Amino acid sequence: MTKIKFCGMLKEKDVRGANDALPDYVGFMFSDSDKRHVSEQTAKSLRSILNGNIIPVGIFEDQPIDYVLRMLKENVIEAAQLQGHEDEEYIKELHSKTDKLIIKEFHVKGIEDIKAAEVSSANLILIDGEHEGDPLSDPDLLKDIKRDYILAGGLTPENVVEAIAKFHPYGVDADSGIEDGPFKDPKKMTDFIQAVKKADGQ
Repeated sequence: MTKIKFCGMLKEKDVRGANDALPDYVGFMFSDSDKRHVSEQTAKSLRSILNGNIIPVGIFEDQPIDYVLRMLKENVIEAAQLQGHEDEEYIKELHSKTDKLIIKEFHVKGIEDIKAAEVSSANLILIDGEHEGDPLSDPDLLKDIKRDYILAGGLTPENVVEAIAKFHPYGVDADSGIEDGPFKDPKKMTDFIQAVKKADGQ
């Protein structure tokens, strides 16, 4: 089945909704610049009520490696997603100090971004539009990508079936597409899961 990641958990009700829907991953935003930013204490509290079958991912943007490692070692999160300008040196240093899953996000505007994504030493890559949350400006860029990836960018319960049929990604990532206002909508989360299952023939 296509893996599913719900990003931007803010409140207890968001996590409760995810627990009912059961995606594979949920994301906590640690970047201060992100409107869905949560504090370390809030993330710990939300993690404490998260279904144990869902992997919590921390989303970081150009933050110190020691901070990312501490969140991993203290089990606030089980995986780290890097969405800033983190280079290969940064990723390799993380790998040398943790065996946890490292995801690198790439904002794709041209073939050079696809090539960089293909050779990244991250365990998994996430492909987003040029601007976070936007669909790819040129979807054909993905037709020959040579590694598994999570697809993000404007995905909703209404369009994810078409996206999976067209791109066959390893996983799909939803954020604003499963929200009602600033918080996650439990029905939209469930609808998204059901849509992915439909796309996978389940």
